[in-house]
Amino acid sequence: YSDWIRKNPYEGDKENARFAWRPLEVSHRLQDQPLQFQLFIDSPSFTAEFLSEFLVNYHLHAEHIMGHYSKQGNHLLFEAQRMICAGTFFPEFKKAAAWRQSGVEILNREIGVQVYEDGCQYELCPHYHLAAIEIFIKALEDASINGFRDVFPQSYIDTIEKMIMFYANISYPDYLNPCFSDARLVSRKSMIKSFKQWSELFPDNQAIRYWATERAEGSAPEYLSKGYLTSGYYVFRNGWDMNATQMIVKAGPPAFWHNQPDN
Repeated sequence: YSDWIRKNPYEGDKENARFAWRPLEVSHRLQDQPLQFQLFIDSPSFTAEFLSEFLVNYHLHAEHIMGHYSKQGNHLLFEAQRMICAGTFFPEFKKAAAWRQSGVEILNREIGVQVYEDGCQYELCPHYHLAAIEIFIKALEDASINGFRDVFPQSYIDTIEKMIMFYANISYPDYLNPCFSDARLVSRKSMIKSFKQWSELFPDNQAIRYWATERAEGSAPEYLSKGYLTSGYYVFRNGWDMNATQMIVKAGPPAFWHNQPDN
């Protein structure tokens, strides 16, 4: 840890800093270091001197994000969620509340900017849509566990539910996703796990329960085919069971970053 600090100085080589201190990567370290802190705090090498070095470095990471948030897209969402994590896990920092508040404000704003009214994240990529769902839920969980869930309005929670329904609709009967744009293929096991988590958050949604229980409980949506007119995803199906035939057409507007011209 100390070696990394020496080899990646904050005001060091510009080419190295372009990678080591890019806001997205800095935010990732903000999220990972509390776990490292817990794993190693009982080590005899975790001296008072090292604790000071750790806390100074962590503070530098958070302050860097405060002045260098990405301008848009999923990067901004990741950074905001991780700033909530930083301000929550280390409340002893004088600026912890400000870090947390900045993340809350960005997510509350960006969920209205980055999610179309039909529920699709505006990069139009299934993988990053799923990542956005996870970001919004992680922030909500941190807030709930630590007693400040009310910073997120009901509209925020309703939008998450709409995003889940979008993802469920464009997924195939075996839970796999279409690999449009920069999407990577998910596994059936991981998606069932996600649906179970989502069902706990939305216990009254019978469709989410249907997918979470592998069709044993709840009920499928009453419709079959579905059009998402703003994002340009159109799903044609003849049923909801494992033997259903399904086709997904992507015919949406231009987007950026992780959207590709694969209409």
